[in-house]
Amino acid sequence: MSISLPRRLSEQETIEMAYDLFLEQAMDNLDPADVLLFNLQFEEIGGAEIVPTGSDWSEFAPFLAQNPACAEVVIGLAPDENADIDQIFARVLISRHFTGSPEYAVRWRE
Repeated sequence: MSISLPRRLSEQETIEMAYDLFLEQAMDNLDPADVLLFNLQFEEIGGAEIVPTGSDWSEFAPFLAQNPACAEVVIGLAPDENADIDQIFARVLISRHFTGSPEYAVRWRE
């Protein structure tokens, strides 16, 4: 039996985990048109990146919002490959202190 010890996720691991969670849940939480738009354009102008944690998380996910080990990852589309993401499909607040299963909250595009 292998026991995984808690560890801090790198920025890349944090982004990848948030993106995987997004993909697992997008069909159930986004409009079908948004899923289609994202899937068609992600290869060219899509992305996921860590951004400063928004102040609005304290009402939505108070436990995670107070955790200094958390990072906010935005997932969406940009106007072009050199621009910032401006069409956000999901914001994921995720703990970088990984203990075997992710602690996270997702705010979906409305």
